[in-house]
Amino acid sequence: MSFVIPKWTAHEVHDWKGLWVKTDDGDDELNEATCALINYLPVVGITEITAENVDDVWRRIAIYQALFGSIYSNLDNGQPLFLCKSDVERHVGIETEGTRIPFEDFCAKVRVQKVEEAESKLPSFVANGNRTLLYISGIEEK
Repeated sequence: MSFVIPKWTAHEVHDWKGLWVKTDDGDDELNEATCALINYLPVVGITEITAENVDDVWRRIAIYQALFGSIYSNLDNGQPLFLCKSDVERHVGIETEGTRIPFEDFCAKVRVQKVEEAESKLPSFVANGNRTLLYISGIEEK
C-alpha cells in the first residue's frame, strides 16, 4: 500500500468497502487510487469531496497533474499513474484534514510553483510516449 499522509475518513462514501483490496497475504489495504486521491486533496486545497464540488476537485487535480506530473507511479516500471475524473467521482464522501482554499488561491499557488525544466520529465512529454508533438507529426527529428 502507498503511504497516506493526511488523516482521512470515508464514512460518507457510497461503496466505502470498495476502497479496500486484499493483499497476497489476505490483509485489507486501501487501493492505489484512493491513496493517491487522499494525498492529492491537501495539495489542491480541498478537504472533502462532495457531489457539489466533485468537478472542482477533478479540475484542480487535472491542472496539477498537467503542470507537475503525477505524484504516483507504477512500482514495476516507473511509469506515472494519473487520476481520472471517474476516480474522483467514485470517492464522493472522502474527507481529509487540511485547509480549503478558493480556486483562485489554488491557481496562484501553482503559478509560483516551479515547473520541471527538463522536457523529458514534463507530463505532456511523458504522456506523448516521451516524444514531442512535432516529432509525432513527423516535423522534427528525435
